Amino acid sequence: MRKFYLLRVQHVLRMTANSSLVTLEIPHALRMAFAFIPGQHVAIRFKLDAASSICLVRAAPVNERENLSEAKQHEQAEPTRKSVVRNYSICSSVFDEGIQIAVKKVEGGLVSAFIHASLQGGDYLEVMPPGGLFVSSLFSKKMPLNSGVNNERINSERINSEGINNQLLRQPLHLAAFCAGSGITPVLSILKTFLQLAEQAARAWRFSLFYGNRSLDECMFKEQLYDLKNKYVSTFRFLLFFSSGQSKEGISSGRIEAAKLKELKQAGLLSIHTIDEFFLCGPGDMAMSLASALTKMGATAKQIKTEHFKLPSSSARKREFSKKLGNEKTRYNPAKNTEGLATKSLVKSLALPLTLKKGEHEKRLKETEVFREGQLVVSYEGRIVTLPFEFSKEHIFKLEPKKASGLRKTSLLKGSLLELALTKIDLPHACKGGICGTCRAKLVRGKVHQKLNYALSDEELGAGQILSCQSHPLSSLVELDYDIV
Repeated sequence: MRKFYLLRVQHVLRMTANSSLVTLEIPHALRMAFAFIPGQHVAIRFKLDAASSICLVRAAPVNERENLSEAKQHEQAEPTRKSVVRNYSICSSVFDEGIQIAVKKVEGGLVSAFIHASLQGGDYLEVMPPGGLFVSSLFSKKMPLNSGVNNERINSERINSEGINNQLLRQPLHLAAFCAGSGITPVLSILKTFLQLAEQAARAWRFSLFYGNRSLDECMFKEQLYDLKNKYVSTFRFLLFFSSGQSKEGISSGRIEAAKLKELKQAGLLSIHTIDEFFLCGPGDMAMSLASALTKMGATAKQIKTEHFKLPSSSARKREFSKKLGNEKTRYNPAKNTEGLATKSLVKSLALPLTLKKGEHEKRLKETEVFREGQLVVSYEGRIVTLPFEFSKEHIFKLEPKKASGLRKTSLLKGSLLELALTKIDLPHACKGGICGTCRAKLVRGKVHQKLNYALSDEELGAGQILSCQSHPLSSLVELDYDIV
């Protein structure tokens, strides 16, 4: 069951002029609840007052039962108070005592400005346990935090635990990450855990980091990165790139993009075939553009992990989709829900609307209930809410011929199940772009069409989970449960 827990802010460090590092204390009773895989993120809920300003939680729970009680009391005390949720990547190692997040101030950003200017040690935040798919194959499941236990002993235990992929543990590994700006945050969690594990396991592993910023002054974690480089001389190397200010000429100048990968390869700084996994995280279409370039250079799709802080542009997604369709080795791999429509893993990975081959539309239309009105039933935190909805026939399917490819695409009009539900009940959500996964729910009954998905794995889709911010009804009754995912 997904809950928000009250966690105490241990301290807040201003790293740069526009970024802060927040350390959250994890009580011993919540160590398992806040176990995570390096690269994952947490969702944090902020309550707003009548003037749409953020109000802090004032509570001091001492155990999990009281934590749940305090969080519930805080919510019930202001039942009509609005809230906003933001997702932040964990940047600490699983071997650390607490969880750290880094927040970069965004122009006009309500939450980031508040954290940067007002949050301080001793405050409490409402935090949901970690989730996300931006993880290495080296880590097979979530691992609990150190919680102050002696580093050497706990690391040795974890090396032999189920949290580590023992098959990969015995192999030489080389991971590489390309990131820009605050894209360093999930990468740093992977990097630190990887380096500590390599040291304790006495493995000759390597990690290569290529990190871009506008200038050195805006570079987050620069001191920590240099400390890691000095400590793990033979394991870790990193290169900084600046798009303005420093290094106007040379390989370290400019943004990290497809052309830069070619430069690095020509300079002998990047050897695609020696790298086991690639981690890509940055603004705009950076991750998708680099993924395409790496594939052309010989990397496989399975090796590449991408994290998006914002939804890539429609043109970038369409370019990637066209390239995949042109690859004869690409095949659809259905993962059926119990009652929902089959989900296509190719479309899931590319985050595009469901696309069917010519001739399949008529069959799908026959299988789809034609309706003009229906009901959405939502279960969350013990509440059950029923909401009616109405559709015109245009909401069911709109067929769009696609030139040359012989394919047609299904599309639905705007308005998701989440948007409908939010008119009556406050549900967990953040990005509304199919990226963070905060709005995930179990599809208990009915059928839905999910437009985009950057957050759910094939296993989660197969278990009937959906992203409510991207789902539209394809049956007159849809029932979602937010408590059993």
